[in-house]
Amino acid sequence: MTAPDTANFLTLDALLTKINQMISGAEDESVLLQHICEIAVQQSGLKLAFVSRPDTQGRFQFLAAAGQVGYLKDLFISSDAQIPEGQGPAARAWREARVYFGTNFTKEPFLAPWKKRAQAYGLADSATLPIFRDGKVWAILSVYRGDEAQFDDALQTILQQLSLQISQGLERLQDVQRLRFLRASVEALEDGVTIADPQRHLIYVNQAFLKLTGYAMKEVLGRDCKFLQAPQTDAQTVRQIAIALAQEQSYTGDILNQRKDGTLFWNRLHIDPVLNDQGALTGFIGLQRDITQERENRNLIQTLLDNAAVGITVVRQRQIVQCNQHLAGMIGLSPERVIGQSTRLFYPDEATWERIGQAYAELLQTGSTIIRHVMLAHYHNQNPPVVDAFVKLLDDQETSIWTVVDVTESVQQAQQLKKLQNIYQALTVEADILLQGRNVQDMLETTCTRLGEMGIFHTVGVVRPDAQGRVRVLAGAGPGIEMMQPFQIHVDDPSSMSARAWREQRTIVHSDFSSSQADRPWGQVLATSGWVSALATPVWRDGTPFAVIKFISTEQVFDADTTTACERLASLLGHSLDEHDLKEHLRLLQEQEAKIARTDLLTGLPNRRFLEIQMEQAMARAERHNQLLAVCMLDLDGFKPVNDTYGHGAGDEVLVALGKRLSEALRKSDFVARLGGDEFVLLVEDLEDLDDLANIMKKIEDTITAPIPLINGKSVQIGASMGVALYPFGDTDTGDKLLRLADQAMYESKANKAARERFWVLFGEEVQKEKCTPGQQLLDAGALEVWYQPVLDSRTRRVVGVEALARLRDTDGTLWTPAEFLPQLQIGNLSDLTGKVLAQSLADLSLLDAHGWSLWVSVNLDPRSVSEGCITCLQEMIAQSTVDPSRITLEILEGDDFLEQQKALDHLLEIKALGVRLALDDVGSAYSSLLRIKDLPIDEIKLDQSFIRSLEQRPQDLHFVGTIQDLAAGMGVDLVVEGVETEDILDAIIVTGAQFLQGYAIAKPMPLSELQAFLQRPPCHGRPHPTSLLGFYAKQIAAHNALKKAMLHTPHLIDYVAVADATICPGHNHIRRLGIGDHKRLERLHQEYHQSIAAMGERSISSPNNGDWSDVDSAENAFEQAIIGAYWYKKMEDGNPACEAEKPT
Repeated sequence: MTAPDTANFLTLDALLTKINQMISGAEDESVLLQHICEIAVQQSGLKLAFVSRPDTQGRFQFLAAAGQVGYLKDLFISSDAQIPEGQGPAARAWREARVYFGTNFTKEPFLAPWKKRAQAYGLADSATLPIFRDGKVWAILSVYRGDEAQFDDALQTILQQLSLQISQGLERLQDVQRLRFLRASVEALEDGVTIADPQRHLIYVNQAFLKLTGYAMKEVLGRDCKFLQAPQTDAQTVRQIAIALAQEQSYTGDILNQRKDGTLFWNRLHIDPVLNDQGALTGFIGLQRDITQERENRNLIQTLLDNAAVGITVVRQRQIVQCNQHLAGMIGLSPERVIGQSTRLFYPDEATWERIGQAYAELLQTGSTIIRHVMLAHYHNQNPPVVDAFVKLLDDQETSIWTVVDVTESVQQAQQLKKLQNIYQALTVEADILLQGRNVQDMLETTCTRLGEMGIFHTVGVVRPDAQGRVRVLAGAGPGIEMMQPFQIHVDDPSSMSARAWREQRTIVHSDFSSSQADRPWGQVLATSGWVSALATPVWRDGTPFAVIKFISTEQVFDADTTTACERLASLLGHSLDEHDLKEHLRLLQEQEAKIARTDLLTGLPNRRFLEIQMEQAMARAERHNQLLAVCMLDLDGFKPVNDTYGHGAGDEVLVALGKRLSEALRKSDFVARLGGDEFVLLVEDLEDLDDLANIMKKIEDTITAPIPLINGKSVQIGASMGVALYPFGDTDTGDKLLRLADQAMYESKANKAARERFWVLFGEEVQKEKCTPGQQLLDAGALEVWYQPVLDSRTRRVVGVEALARLRDTDGTLWTPAEFLPQLQIGNLSDLTGKVLAQSLADLSLLDAHGWSLWVSVNLDPRSVSEGCITCLQEMIAQSTVDPSRITLEILEGDDFLEQQKALDHLLEIKALGVRLALDDVGSAYSSLLRIKDLPIDEIKLDQSFIRSLEQRPQDLHFVGTIQDLAAGMGVDLVVEGVETEDILDAIIVTGAQFLQGYAIAKPMPLSELQAFLQRPPCHGRPHPTSLLGFYAKQIAAHNALKKAMLHTPHLIDYVAVADATICPGHNHIRRLGIGDHKRLERLHQEYHQSIAAMGERSISSPNNGDWSDVDSAENAFEQAIIGAYWYKKMEDGNPACEAEKPT
């Protein structure tokens, strides 16, 4: 070895030592390789060192390099021996797993591909050494010198040692990395891991073990694992562990251990011995898992299994893994005998087992299935149970849990239920048959036939004793029934079931029918027909025995349920007979009702409904026969005085008599109907010309005007007005239009009674008018003025509406009031007057609207002028006006008989449909008003002002005012109080709570110009009410009524101690504020009134049934009379001597 070589050797030897130190502390593979290459170049004089290995395509990739690394850029070295780039030393060393030394670029022809590149970087000789890992070549270490010197044996030895050290270092590093990963994995385990030496002292535990036991690391290392055992630990389990470890065998089992804090836990323990390559024991590895909850769950499950009221089994691949006592008991075996067996053990035959096997397809597809009504085997010759199985597949797709429910009893009940359902189905079908039966015999025969056809019973018959007491067959079906007909069975026969059921009126059952009746004449029939059992039960009709129905069977079928069903069928038959009777009765009633529906109840004449039907038929006949039809609307004249003079009973006598007379006077081809009130309609057919009509009308007139005797001995005479419309003249294609035309003609006749030549008017003809009165002349001349009287809202103290009042201005300037000109006007004039007043009012409202006063207006409408023409006129005026129709109120006088007629109600409904409001005027002026109000489509009632104007003379009428207020509130309509003429009356009415007021105390009627000035005044907010003793009287009435209502409904909610003290009542202050002279007496009576109220309240609570209010009534009357007395004296003191004469006694 030359001196340079010796120097290189020493350098390489030092390099080897340094690399060995580096390898021992290395932790990263790529860093290690790079440092080796760098040290080799820096400290050994090498020009280039690199580590490389081929990728999956065979091209060498450079893992680390140092020195002339530019040589490696884009350098292509392949492991493929078939190409020149695969002939280099690196590729050969890789393929052959051997070392290559002295490969010089200038001498070796196979290095030609790299020669030029190597010379460029000053590379000459090289050495190539394989690096091994796990016994295989893992990479190639290549080193290059810059001179031509060769690697001698010493250098080769050192380089080979270097290659070996790198291989070993990489394997050690790999082992360290694996160990580090393994340690991290062990630490991540949820199970405790322990490693012990051969003497069983712990040398390692993971964090899971520490968490499981509660100890710290320093407390367990070096100790024997048995320190976890507790006094309660099973000694046998301890011995088994010790034996297994002594024999260097694995052990798996459950042991009760104790944590550091003393709590016990069940430990699933697995220990394996660790042996080296020579088989010598080097230690033990243990796994520990807390299974306390698992064991508790298992114990709980086992308890549930043992005590479950259903069978439970766990099955894996049709083998029984677990089975509870309940399921094993179902088949007469113990769980120990069942577990481990095939599930074939459960079933009595192969067919049942195969049926269960078919259910597995659904189980695997859906994860669960239900198998109904499976018969199990039984191994002690008992009745095998029938079960339902509910199956759930577990996650392993092989194991399933079966819950087995014994449904034997329910199946038997279902079978019995099916039997009963068949019977009740028969009952349902029978019910339909019975309801459809044409007559009683048909119902009985159909019943027997259908029950026989259904196969529930063999034979069914219905029997009944005749007048001689012989039991007769009314209906029957089934074999043998016809042979029973000839036998004479008396109702008293003790051996006959049917006779007994009739006599005793109860169900009779024979279960041995044939044998018990063998000696009877019909015994041969029973034997021939095979009858075994029978049931006879009574049938009731309209609450009395009607017949006996008999059920016969060839089997013993009459158990309790069947008996009940048969009794229900008999009951259903009875109800159906009652239903049939009721239907027959209803049919007769319907015929009677149909006649009534077409008949006027008073006169017996056809009514409007029948008239409509007859009208269509009469019109059709007129067209078919080319004849005239006269529709005559007849209204009686002078009928109201009969009612007023003799009463409504006399009026009814007149209507009945006229109905009879008209029916007799008309021809058979004619028709008369009553519409209502005193209106009749006549249909006169087969007219050639008007002469025919005139002759008939003369006969009708004579019939009507003839005196009518009354029951009271008096006689009356009336007249009539009639309108006639002819068909087929004009646009009259419907009966309703004909009636309307006749109605208009009738009004023409009625409006011109004095001037008419005959009592009837033909629609469309000119009627001679009566001579005009001065009032009519002024109206026709346009002398109408519309004045307005304001209506006050007492709550807001503002004017909210006006009543339009007609005035006529004479040529000399005299102003005519309605009292002066209305008597001179006819019905036609009244209709014209209403139209003109409404037209002017709508124009004036529009003018007021423009100035910001939005008021409603009420216009009087004479009920006699309400007709089709009137409605048409209203419709046109509303359409032409900008005023909302809801601001228009039409006031209809309450006292006219018009409101008693159905036609009137129809007209009012038509007016209401236009959107206007309807008011009933002067309510209380006629005796029947309260009876009519509820039937009329009104929005408002106006109290007759005569009640209000006289309040100062008759203060007690305030009670009536309160009644009308309650009536209006109950009906949901507005109340307008007219006649509020004085300040005292105004005060009293405001106190009553009435909202809308009208009268001189507010404002007199005035023309439009004065109304505008009146509306410009600011609202009067006034003084607190009452302001007068009349108002105080009204206040007392209202307060008393309210208090009495409260005491009657909720007496326990009133503080009667406070009620007894009159000084806290507002009335006490009113007495003093109003300045009454004798106020002491009023205060005393006021106090007595309050004390009587308080005493009555206390009695009401202690004795709820005590309704004696006499003391209260007496005190209240005395107090109210004192108020009125004080009122009158004050009026006289104020200088009103007339009050003395008017003062009530």
